[in-house]
Amino acid sequence: MQLQRRPSVDMGLQNLKPVKGSTTRVPAIMEELIPADIREGMVERKSTSSTQKDWFVASDSDKPEVLKANACDLAFFFGRNDSDERIGWTNFNQKHSTVEPEVTSIGYMPIVQSPAHEFDTLNTVVLRCKYVANVLGQQYVVLTVDEALYCKLMELKWAKSDYQDFLIVRLGGLHTILVIGKHINSSGMLEAWVESNILGPKAAEKVLAGKSYARGIRAHKLQAMWRILMPQLISLVKTNVRVKKNCSCKKMLEESMQEKNLSKLISILESKNFIDVLDGFVASKESDGNFRFWWSYMEMVQILLQFIRAQRDGM
Repeated sequence: MQLQRRPSVDMGLQNLKPVKGSTTRVPAIMEELIPADIREGMVERKSTSSTQKDWFVASDSDKPEVLKANACDLAFFFGRNDSDERIGWTNFNQKHSTVEPEVTSIGYMPIVQSPAHEFDTLNTVVLRCKYVANVLGQQYVVLTVDEALYCKLMELKWAKSDYQDFLIVRLGGLHTILVIGKHINSSGMLEAWVESNILGPKAAEKVLAGKSYARGIRAHKLQAMWRILMPQLISLVKTNVRVKKNCSCKKMLEESMQEKNLSKLISILESKNFIDVLDGFVASKESDGNFRFWWSYMEMVQILLQFIRAQRDGM
């Protein structure tokens, strides 16, 4: 499948004529593979010259985009905790988002009738996508694959020096659900989903196994843990002496929640004063092993929501 954030571009397909027969045949050229000429496990690891070590060790939690995203998610959870209206995370962001990305044009690529894990198949896919990118005037080819094909494509990229300049290999989001499911396995979350009628027994098992992406996203988005922690956090903001002296977010937070002023609430939640309060709240419960476990789960869901937001906002 080809995704392009711009109006569709005519590639000469208007000249194609429909066949008269009831059965269509795949052209022979579409079944030909382009040999990769590499051996599995024999490729030396390489990186592009623009790769910087700081990208992998530096924290991005203080970046404006991340702070804004976290504040929007917190505003969503605040709203669900303080209102009888149970609007979903997606609907909430659709209603309040100010981002207007370009319309995405979607086109289906021909199917390659060969095993996906073979280097010749992957090499054929890369070169065909490169041709499409050149026709559309795009510099890069971004391929999203699962974990099994990711390592294969990286080997192919390392083996072909020219691929390092245009090929971007991206791990898909399905394994994110699987990792979260492994983290909360045997924690009682499955039983909580079933008893609250969020998921059925079989569906809950599939979510934990990472086999039901849509249901897993929906279940994790609910973030019921915030309904337990939110009153404690609000109580800390209202009663803590250090909070009263060192920040003005207490009064502003109360006013924005009473007025249901979302923009004002988000500005408070992304402020350094509130972040310090939240960090202090988490630090005060470090001795509670149960809290640390569920807070790590909530952080994983937060990363998942950032991943989804980045995809939909075109970041």
